Amino acid sequence: MEQDDPKQQASTKIKQIAHRRIYDTIGCSITFPEDPNNPINYQFDIKIKINGIDVDIAFTTKPRMSFTTIEMPQIIYVGEAEQGTQTIRDDFKGTIYEGHLITEIAAYKNVNDSPIDEQTTKEELKYTVDIAAAMVGVSLSPQFVYQMILEEVNYWTTDNKRKWETSPLQVTAIDRIEYEPNDLLKKLKQTLPIQFHSNYAKTHAAKWLIRAWSEKDPIMQFLALFIPIEIILKGEKPDINVEEQEAHKKTLGRIKELISRQKDPDLTQCFKKLLQEQKAPPLILRFQARAKRVNPTNWKTDVDAFTAFNKIRNNLIHQGDPAIAVTTRVTPEQVISLMDIANHYVSNELFELPTDTRKPLVSVGNFPA
Repeated sequence: MEQDDPKQQASTKIKQIAHRRIYDTIGCSITFPEDPNNPINYQFDIKIKINGIDVDIAFTTKPRMSFTTIEMPQIIYVGEAEQGTQTIRDDFKGTIYEGHLITEIAAYKNVNDSPIDEQTTKEELKYTVDIAAAMVGVSLSPQFVYQMILEEVNYWTTDNKRKWETSPLQVTAIDRIEYEPNDLLKKLKQTLPIQFHSNYAKTHAAKWLIRAWSEKDPIMQFLALFIPIEIILKGEKPDINVEEQEAHKKTLGRIKELISRQKDPDLTQCFKKLLQEQKAPPLILRFQARAKRVNPTNWKTDVDAFTAFNKIRNNLIHQGDPAIAVTTRVTPEQVISLMDIANHYVSNELFELPTDTRKPLVSVGNFPA
């Protein structure tokens, strides 16, 4: 898009920010009334508020505002610039989406003269669109929001001009990897066993690891990488401090005695439920036990990083809890390092490969809790 004159930018201010998303509805249709004056472009609008934010939801065959399409490869290589071809459009004429019913969702927030954190506002609007899309999918069908084909941030200025930033969709950045034939064969022989005996944990850990690799959204990929790790750690017994275990048993015994005196069945049932939940050792302790066993040289580095990652995951999950005020971001470096942990601990489970021969993780200092 063309940029405004810097002098003009200084005299204008942003008065409204919007996050806009368009989905191609797969196999969905709406029977619109026939309009002889407009036989092709139909539109059905709904206006709602989510947490005080205005949201417009439209089911239409023509977007309500102009937009930019970015044509670029789905895979690009790290360090190699790929700008793509940008085209400003008013509709999808001449594309594979021409005539398709689309779901268009936009969340708006007025800025006025109040100071705002622009990044925080954009994230809030993006989460609001997520909620609206989920509402559409649950109310009607997930197919109405199955395939996202456009995502952008819009800015309206005090002189009533609109600017927008379009995000390229489903673009994955990868490294270029080259092997000499002998090195390739050597690497495969080190990894692949002559005979491989699978079980439930190995099969499903491999399946979930592959799914995590192909996930394009960084937050979803971060969360997905925990699944194969938790599968291989099922049944892992952490190191047990005998003295602490005995003290814990005595404490539980005293609590049980006090509860029994109350003669309250609900309280007794609650206590039993808590005991049942305590039977599975915490994930961090199970990972620590596995790390000490399979990576005796650098186990502490892995445990420190995984502990930080687990806290990030818990924060991501609890962002939906109104009683917990937390906003967590996931960086590409964190995803890469968690993937490194998942790859090597799952491969150790599958092929019994050592995990202490790989490159060091990024400094744990880069993983803010």
